[in-house]
Amino acid sequence: MDKFAWCEHFVYLRGRRIAFTDREYLRAVYNSPQRRVVMRCSRQVEKTTFICNTVVHAAVMHPGVRIIVVFPRGDQAGVFANSRLMPMIESSPVIRRLLLGRNPRKLKVINMRFDNGSEVYIRSAYHSGDTVRGIDGDFLLVDEFQDCSSGDLPVLEQALSHSSHRRVVLTGTPKTIDNHLEDAFNRSTANEWRVPCPCGE
Repeated sequence: MDKFAWCEHFVYLRGRRIAFTDREYLRAVYNSPQRRVVMRCSRQVEKTTFICNTVVHAAVMHPGVRIIVVFPRGDQAGVFANSRLMPMIESSPVIRRLLLGRNPRKLKVINMRFDNGSEVYIRSAYHSGDTVRGIDGDFLLVDEFQDCSSGDLPVLEQALSHSSHRRVVLTGTPKTIDNHLEDAFNRSTANEWRVPCPCGE
């Protein structure tokens, strides 16, 4: 089962199974085999949902994996952990059982260790990537990458130096045409999806 289908089958959002109706373009992003994915998108196109789904998929499918999720600011990291990631895990029956076990306990927000040994480290890196020093990771997911310090990525990626997975996902919305998210996108395959307006214009 590919990642897109896995999410449709096992992930629940706001009490019901997640659906990608009218968003078939997301299939290629979810199922990309590339070790580095750069998503340069407008606002409200499910970038953070994609990160949540990537975290739970990796944590369930690779027991013992270490996942680092980075945001520019601490408040963004807190909202992600408390309002997005944990509610998704807790409302998804199979995922909840595999990650939290039969007797769920309160997890630390910035260092989550699940029942199957998978771990999630949630950090902020507005001024510096030093917050991930000392962590050995397998997956690095950076949301709102355009707002992180421009020289942080090499520091953040060092956390993956001993991993056989070494997966990197960068997402964000560029505010200018001269920023490090735009640079990362320009060094990628630069695939684009254009979604037609339902109004017909």
